[in-house]
Amino acid sequence: MNDHLGNNRVVANASGTLVQKNHYYPFGSVFASTTGAGKQPYKYNGKELDAMHGVNLYDYSARYYESGIGRFTSVDPLAEKYYSWSPYVYVMNNPLKFIDPTGMAPVYNERGELIGTTEDGLQGDAIFMNANNFTQGMSNKDASKHNLGISALDDKAQESYQTSFDGLKDRPDYDGYLTPEEAEAWYRDGGGKPLYVDVGKIDLGGAWASNFKIGEEKGHNFFLMSPKNYVTARVYGTLAITLLDDNGTASVMSI
Repeated sequence: MNDHLGNNRVVANASGTLVQKNHYYPFGSVFASTTGAGKQPYKYNGKELDAMHGVNLYDYSARYYESGIGRFTSVDPLAEKYYSWSPYVYVMNNPLKFIDPTGMAPVYNERGELIGTTEDGLQGDAIFMNANNFTQGMSNKDASKHNLGISALDDKAQESYQTSFDGLKDRPDYDGYLTPEEAEAWYRDGGGKPLYVDVGKIDLGGAWASNFKIGEEKGHNFFLMSPKNYVTARVYGTLAITLLDDNGTASVMSI
């Protein structure tokens, strides 16, 4: 169970047994935790607590966050856009209302063509890489290892990239979410190009972990099996769901 900031408050396995219960200070340090069998590391904002490097260090993909002091450990990749704030500040010092914006995300090939996104969607600075090194939804950390930089693009490719990048904010999937109206408009006018959504924003109600075996991929038709789930059913139809562990963690992709 998550709260409005995406913090993992209560975690249960497929049988409903409590695995973990967490309470947080505003900037993310855990002040109370009940842990049962099957401890999992995803806590504040749903981010992974990196126990190898420190008890308060969270992995935000583009950089690490030190919840004990409420600051990032390296400079914001978008620091030039937010010059009035410290490049280490966390959510403009208002963690009760905001979460960290997405980091480096849209991915372009050497021709300046949008080929997909990292795990965080379309918002943020672009990454440039050879398409052979790209996997849709890959982590920002892995994508950054292959980042060629904009200097790898010739003038024509840079112009193509800039036109695409400037138009990202006008795409219906810019916020990682689609309404039925947006999806239908893109189906008519989008020229067959894909949309990129955040699976964490899709309501998966109606797909029960008890119906899956660990490691088994199944197609779940939300339109037929979850008729009350209007948005997911209308927009996403059938999704391929794989149960990853007995805590109910799943991998989801469109079919």
